[in-house]
Amino acid sequence: MRAGSVRLEIDPPDESEGVPLLDEGGFCSEEGNCLTRCWFGLGVFLCGVRARYEERIMHISGRTKPQLFVPNVVRNQKYNPITFLPVVLYEQFRFFFNLFYLMVALSQFIPVLKVGFLFTYVAPLVFVLCVTIGKEAYDDYKRYLRDREANSSKYLRLTEKGLKPIPASEIKVGHVIQIGANQRVPADFIFLRTTEKSGSTFLRTDQLDGETDWKLRRAVVVTQHLPSETDILRLDATCQAEAPRKDIYEFIGRFTVRNMAHHQPRRISHEAEDGSMYSEPNLESPDAVDGDVEAQTAVHSMASTDTHVEGLTLDNTLWSNAVVASGTCLGLCIYTGKETRAVMNASSSVTKTGLFELEVNLLSKLLFVLLISLSFLLTVCKGFEGIWPIYFFRFLLMLSSIIPISMRVNLDMAKTVYSVQIMRDPKIPDTVVRTSTIPEELGRMDYVLSDKTGTLTQNEMVFKKIHLGRAAFGEESFDEVRHALRMSFSTDDPSSPSNTSLAHSSASASASSAVGGLSLSGFGSGKRHVEVRQVLRHAITGLALCHNVTPVTDEETGEVTFQAASPDEVALVKFASLVGVKLVERDQHSITLRDPHGVCHCYEILACFPFTSESKRMGIVVRARDSPDQRILFFIKGAESVMIPRLSHRGTSWLSEECDNFARTGLRTLVLAYREISSPEFDDFNKRFAEARSAMTDRAARVRQVVDSLEINLDLLALTGVEDKLQQDVQQTLESLRHAGVRVWMLTGDKVETATCIAISAGLKSRLHSLMTLSSSELATPQQAIQALERFATGPTETVLIVDGKVLAMLLHHHEAAFIETACLAPAVVCCRCSPTQKADVVRLIKKYTGKRTCAIGDGGNDVSMIQAADVGVGIVGKEGKQASLAADFSITQFCYLRRLLLWHGRNSYQRSAKLAQFVIHRGLIIAIIQVLFSAIFFFIALPIFQGMLSVGYSTFYTMAPVFALVLDVELPESVIFMYPELYQTLRNGRVMSIKTFFGWVWKSIYQGAVIMILAILLFEEEFMNIVAITFTALILSELLNVASEVHTWHPLMITAEILTVIVYIFSMFILRTYFDIFFIMTSTFLWKCAVIVAASWGPPHVWQVVRRIVRPPQYTKLAD
Repeated sequence: MRAGSVRLEIDPPDESEGVPLLDEGGFCSEEGNCLTRCWFGLGVFLCGVRARYEERIMHISGRTKPQLFVPNVVRNQKYNPITFLPVVLYEQFRFFFNLFYLMVALSQFIPVLKVGFLFTYVAPLVFVLCVTIGKEAYDDYKRYLRDREANSSKYLRLTEKGLKPIPASEIKVGHVIQIGANQRVPADFIFLRTTEKSGSTFLRTDQLDGETDWKLRRAVVVTQHLPSETDILRLDATCQAEAPRKDIYEFIGRFTVRNMAHHQPRRISHEAEDGSMYSEPNLESPDAVDGDVEAQTAVHSMASTDTHVEGLTLDNTLWSNAVVASGTCLGLCIYTGKETRAVMNASSSVTKTGLFELEVNLLSKLLFVLLISLSFLLTVCKGFEGIWPIYFFRFLLMLSSIIPISMRVNLDMAKTVYSVQIMRDPKIPDTVVRTSTIPEELGRMDYVLSDKTGTLTQNEMVFKKIHLGRAAFGEESFDEVRHALRMSFSTDDPSSPSNTSLAHSSASASASSAVGGLSLSGFGSGKRHVEVRQVLRHAITGLALCHNVTPVTDEETGEVTFQAASPDEVALVKFASLVGVKLVERDQHSITLRDPHGVCHCYEILACFPFTSESKRMGIVVRARDSPDQRILFFIKGAESVMIPRLSHRGTSWLSEECDNFARTGLRTLVLAYREISSPEFDDFNKRFAEARSAMTDRAARVRQVVDSLEINLDLLALTGVEDKLQQDVQQTLESLRHAGVRVWMLTGDKVETATCIAISAGLKSRLHSLMTLSSSELATPQQAIQALERFATGPTETVLIVDGKVLAMLLHHHEAAFIETACLAPAVVCCRCSPTQKADVVRLIKKYTGKRTCAIGDGGNDVSMIQAADVGVGIVGKEGKQASLAADFSITQFCYLRRLLLWHGRNSYQRSAKLAQFVIHRGLIIAIIQVLFSAIFFFIALPIFQGMLSVGYSTFYTMAPVFALVLDVELPESVIFMYPELYQTLRNGRVMSIKTFFGWVWKSIYQGAVIMILAILLFEEEFMNIVAITFTALILSELLNVASEVHTWHPLMITAEILTVIVYIFSMFILRTYFDIFFIMTSTFLWKCAVIVAASWGPPHVWQVVRRIVRPPQYTKLAD
């Protein structure tokens, strides 16, 4: 009989004796009177079912308790048809600029308040609103299409009449659903059955936990061993599941089959070697299910009791958004919609508002105060007579150019230009800007919070080194290792298993450790060489056995790939295969290896203990079938911190030092050890292990206690070093960010040891930094955690803080403020075993308690919440799909592109927008000052000096092109920016656009407006009727020169804009005869007097600017030189 070929055939139960577990009848889960149920039903009809996050019981027939659950509908839209316009308009008019524009535009519908063309005030506002509404509608429609595609995905539901199609949105709790290979899991399920002979399947969980490695999941033993899938519905079985929670790494439940007398296995069908079936009359012994401890326990329970109870863990679950990678699965739905793990760990999308927008909003409020002050001053000077409130509002509207309506138009167009420049940058190809409203924020970042796997690293593990105690072998020695293994597996070699004892060889070789390495070349039959070959053979065999790796063969190409939950394990198995010991086949019951001579060795799996973040190790118990004495071996590998106390003291003195040496080179270390177990000892262990597995209280602790009894007096075999390949130029990028004053936090779902290695190899921890780890093994209470934070705060300042998942959860729950304030003192922080929600919480708390700007970068679905919570979200398109990229504000293909995105594009975008905004404010202020003086001279009349086309043209075709061309200005060349990333710190301080610079532009506007108006009256006293043409011409020329004086690097389009504007203005003089006397402006007197006014208004401020730069040069001038 082949292992894994057992099938249990059951007789259908007697329907007359079936006792339902769940009560029939009753509309709601909580029974009440008719009135209560009516009200409950009305609430469900009107509002739908709300998530209540309760424990639930599902009968295999579909009955559930409670009876109503949230629908399994995917919805990522921000709006619905009712809320779209109100929400979008609220988001627009909650800013003072837009609200002011709205009030001004509405006032022009009142005849007594009308001071100009209605089009002048309404058109810019309508343009901005139409662009915004159209963009939001398009983005939300794309979300709707994606949601509809997910909700309409077809699946098959198992019913008494067979499999029936059902859309994902109609799946309910209690349904038994079939999920095919490469299909997305539509809800959270208990894994009942698979077509794979091993009884297990692989899941791709990259969109859930961010890891690209496949996860192994095991079917419920009872349902997996039924002869057909339709027999599942004949069971009187119930599944009890815990209340929904966010933790994606744990699950507690149980699967109960009642009335076993009616479902007693009638016969066991065995598959013979020739493919024929034969039966035995009864299943007397659980040993019939070879090698599967769980199957043995289940079968024994079914054969001896009337009720079978099987504990359910994470291994029995299929979480939503995972993808089935192998076989076809049947699952019992336990959570839907908002109660699934994926949705509970996701954050709803929010509309992001940049700091620059808030600063512009603040300046607009200051301008409004100035507007009110000037209007009130003119009203006071005119006198409070008659309808003075009307005059006050007319002055207010007449001077409304102080808050320029064109500001929003210019800034929105500028943001579009920045987005196009980023996407067309050949040095960061395939970059996509998905949120074009916040490019300036790239120049203001204080914190970068990064994922690890797939973001900082390529998630490709490479085996680098193995240390046996007296010998260490690196990549350059792998050929010699291969040669030594061929010799060791030879029957006439002294190190052959027929000639040596595993315990004796490992102990003697480790005990005789020597300084330095030992070359394998020219290995002879010397005792020392033989000892090293012995340990090398056993170490490589241990690496090929101690894992959860499964070889998968592509049916089309025949190519064999290795799949496992950890890329480290794949690297170890690949190394063993490279040097000659190949993993040929693996299922739940056995492992087959092929040695360098092509001989296969079969090992029976008796027990397997997977890696957990708490145990930090994994082990496997195997029986060597080709061994004469059927030896039982226990191999175990794990972190040195947990392995060293479990090792026998003989021959381990070198281990701690070598672990430190490996870690300093950025290698991820694993210690491999073993012990030989006698048959009576294993039988006793197996009995205790089965009892612990079926316990319904403290199951994990009981299982751990039993396993710990095996992990004593272990013999050390080897220390391995694996390198996780970093993304291209990660070290240079992190170094540049550090010099730029940006603090980097790494938030990862990986274990502490792995994250620490990457922090070292990536340069997150420099050579001058020390490390401090807050581990749950040392900090069990919130009080201990806060004391550790206090020690960190009073310790060395250059210390990188590393926090594991449980301590992080404890601190976020009890001491969030203290944790953030203390952690921000560190040059870098590494948070390990973070759930998606914890990542988002860390981002929000940094924003809350520091007020700093955050940038989150990741590449997986588990990073979406973090990306959406940050001020700027950056998604990387990589192996983990596009979910993070689609949810991000900016999408890039490599982590190193972040350096250019922040230091170059972020700097340029912020500086250009700051200069553009302040110049537009200046442009409105200077014309307002001229208007105030004009009204004062003419007895405070509420009449605009520039009307009609002059008012419209001033902020459009007369000045818009030159002013908007400032978005092409470049302050410093790229070489200087990247050579001196410290320049980025000046942007983060907000000195480019501040209250100080604002009032500088205000005084400049007051001076230039006053000079133009006063000199125009003095110099053209005899031509007073042409005062409009005089002042307007001087104003336009002064503004063009002001633009020129602000440019650092001339772009051809800037020069073109200046020249074309002058040509357009001259040409308009001949067209707008109402405002310009063509005979007057053609005289030399007009030309030289205008030149004097322009020189007087522009010259002194420009000279002051030049002198100030000479006396107090900016930081960048020295670098530019």
